[in-house]
Amino acid sequence: MALSEKLRYYVFAVFYLAITFQFIAWKYQTKDVYFQFLRWGKTLLIFMHVTIVLSNIFFFIFFIFLDSHPVVEIIKMFGILCFITGAVLLLSGFVSLGSKVFSPRENDYLKVDGIFSIVRHPMYLGGIIAAFGLSCLAGSMLGLVYTLILGLVLADIATAEERDLINRFGEEYIKYTQKVARLNPLLTFFKQQ
Repeated sequence: MALSEKLRYYVFAVFYLAITFQFIAWKYQTKDVYFQFLRWGKTLLIFMHVTIVLSNIFFFIFFIFLDSHPVVEIIKMFGILCFITGAVLLLSGFVSLGSKVFSPRENDYLKVDGIFSIVRHPMYLGGIIAAFGLSCLAGSMLGLVYTLILGLVLADIATAEERDLINRFGEEYIKYTQKVARLNPLLTFFKQQ
């Protein structure tokens, strides 16, 4: 496949990522509208959220394997290790939150134990690490750039989500942010020292 065609796919994938994930950020930026809409269209919103996440995963995997290049075994092993680490983080956050992943409720309690005692957004961190691992495994330089953009988009979503959490939980969430880092578990270790 020609480089210009790869770049077209890449530009499409990046724009698709940025636009679709803004829907997820919208959930947190328009809390009142979102909770009102939940009464009538909770299933639709969950379907849209799941579709956005799964379609972005599909486009990312499709793209990095279009841009794959041979890599040495040590890089492949590192990529596999990163992918597994990211998948474990993502799944542990998903299991810990359950159905609240896709549809937060107004009167929920703040989750601060388990994986959430190490990092505030384990699913975002897991997604970034897993994408980095797949990019290394495939030898995709454009995949690594895409992973960087994914990190920026997820950090933006985390900011919107945290504004909503501060509004919902107030001082309790602010104290939690002082103890646990947003995306870097090493900072949590230093914050708790």
